[in-house]
Amino acid sequence: MKAPALKLGDTITFVSPSERLNNAFPIAHDRAKSFFERLRYKVNVIFDDSPAANFRDNVLRRCEEIHAAFRDIKVKMVLRTAGGTTANELLRFLDYDLIRANPQVFCGYSDITVSHYAICLQSVLQTFYGSTALTEFGEYPEPLEFTAKHFFHVFQGAKAQPIGPVPRSLKWTQDLLDFFRDDKSEQRRGTGYAVAKQQAVYLVDASDLANMTLFDELAGLVIGRPFAYSGKLLEDFNQTVLDQCWGTEYPILTNVDIGHTGPMLTIPLDSMAMLDSENDDFSILESGVLDD
Repeated sequence: MKAPALKLGDTITFVSPSERLNNAFPIAHDRAKSFFERLRYKVNVIFDDSPAANFRDNVLRRCEEIHAAFRDIKVKMVLRTAGGTTANELLRFLDYDLIRANPQVFCGYSDITVSHYAICLQSVLQTFYGSTALTEFGEYPEPLEFTAKHFFHVFQGAKAQPIGPVPRSLKWTQDLLDFFRDDKSEQRRGTGYAVAKQQAVYLVDASDLANMTLFDELAGLVIGRPFAYSGKLLEDFNQTVLDQCWGTEYPILTNVDIGHTGPMLTIPLDSMAMLDSENDDFSILESGVLDD
């Protein structure tokens, strides 16, 4: 199931159900809000920073922020403010029926990956691995052009045309903003939120997937640019990937603009994709959103 396309004047809601950084980085938060408002979008922020009575109250309060966004029929996009380490605490308390009944664009990366898997499986809603409000759209003085251009290309849609070839940035930066370890496979394995990998093109923003059968079951592998790797270190990293995939025959694409790097792509998860190593082509074969 896809969400409707984003149009000028639509409402984008910022939510922070994992790391609560709104008050820690108010300038970046306001800069992200102003960026969208200058482009004629309405921005709504749902963030309750009052003290929680206990752990359960804290978790349910964060869930309610997501529920409030999906409950509001004016909201067309739910944009996470940042990643963190605690998104998995919410999974069994989310109202997946509510999310299914009110499909909206849901976007973020890093810790948010666990939410993508849960919503995909439980609500059958296609979500997006891409930018968050603080870390990408709160950039000074402006968001990176490549990041913003691909973000809107995916979400504004073009009469339900396929997203098409995934672009590559010719320059990048890797800010030392380590929002914690990004391999979320262990948080999902053995739960009701782990998506089957058989015959899938798997998008990887981490390299520590050893001792799992993941690499034996895929149709293709796309790996994000590893943080601060270059020269011999990058060569060794790529060789490690080949070693992990020894005996497989699917195409592998590395150094892609996803994950903890800038600029950043926006990728619709659970979508049809083509990975053609002979023709050097990575394309999304369907639209990310629906035209109204």
